[in-house]
Amino acid sequence: MKVVESSTKDAQKVYEMVAASIYDVCSSEMNLKYCYLCADGASNVRKCGQDHFLDYVRCVAHGLNIIGERTLRPYKKAVVSLVEKDALGMYSNLISDGKKFVLEMKKMALTSEKFGLKQHVPTRWFSEFECIESVMRSIDILTVNADDFPSEASDHLKNLSTVESRVLYKELAQVIQPLKDCNRYFQANSITIPNVVPFYLSLLDEYEEQKITASNNQKVILKFASLAIIKQMETLSPLHFLAVYLSPPTKNLVGIQMRLDKHNINIDAQSIVDSEIQRISSILPEEAVTSPQVTPKRQMTFVEKCLNKSTSPPPISLIEERIYYERDSRQCPPQLYWPMAKSIYPKLGQIAWRVFAVPTTESDVERSFSILKNVYASNRLSIDLKFLENMMLIKEMPSN
Repeated sequence: MKVVESSTKDAQKVYEMVAASIYDVCSSEMNLKYCYLCADGASNVRKCGQDHFLDYVRCVAHGLNIIGERTLRPYKKAVVSLVEKDALGMYSNLISDGKKFVLEMKKMALTSEKFGLKQHVPTRWFSEFECIESVMRSIDILTVNADDFPSEASDHLKNLSTVESRVLYKELAQVIQPLKDCNRYFQANSITIPNVVPFYLSLLDEYEEQKITASNNQKVILKFASLAIIKQMETLSPLHFLAVYLSPPTKNLVGIQMRLDKHNINIDAQSIVDSEIQRISSILPEEAVTSPQVTPKRQMTFVEKCLNKSTSPPPISLIEERIYYERDSRQCPPQLYWPMAKSIYPKLGQIAWRVFAVPTTESDVERSFSILKNVYASNRLSIDLKFLENMMLIKEMPSN
């Protein structure tokens, strides 16, 4: 384990830091240009992935967090009417009161121990919603004990305990809860990259259904939640659409394209997949994309052998592999399908091997940071780095 420079304001610094960490574990002969970089949406990180890696892939958990934030604070380019501003302001004030109440209670050490209140994490918008969620879950018992709270906390609690606030919270929770469910799913399942595009489309479907019975205020946040999802979909990496194609149950992109068109999303899934396959196959080293000699589908006649001056057919092309793959009727998950099919479709198999190695989120890495924060505490700063590395390996071992 090496200590790397923490100054990462430009893409080159980010690359040097990441490369130093990778080469400390892997061989220095490893070419990062054949790898994807999955990270948050910071501009320096995006540029690092695009310039020095096969491509940059945004962490889905980070994208979902942005959608939640932009539901109440729309993008600058979004057109927001005065009526919509008022509606967004009501929901934002509700979130603000919940967050401020939790922070005031924290000063008195009256948080999760007694009332089950969530801690506020400044870098995560979902944390703001979780604050109001934990308050509203215990609103009745909190109201009974309001006299024991600081005056500032009691003022925020008074605002939250009104009927209007309870209705606003219920409406907001109906919109945000599907986002939280998706976030929880992807953080717990890091090898689910083919599900990103379908899940985003399902969120749009869910919000369209909610609009049928929604109040006027709720329709406003449903509108901007949908716009935020579409914005995230338009910035997805081509890898996400390629993963859908390389997953046997969803390889027919017609259904995906119909759903994109239904929500007026200007994305041509098939063109993206075709371009990305061509790009990756041209970048990969020659030995990775050269197909072995395949068994002919039928025995060649003596005349055919003489005319072709060969006893075996030429290697199958990438186009032929795609044709045969699309006709393949097996519907098993990609993690089971490609180990079986890699000898049949060697070029596609090499691409699939890279695609499905990309995690959907940074959650595993962030969990490692959390563990490291506890292990490498202020009273343990003299620990040898090699010993620290071994401790981290033990801490991160599966429990069963």
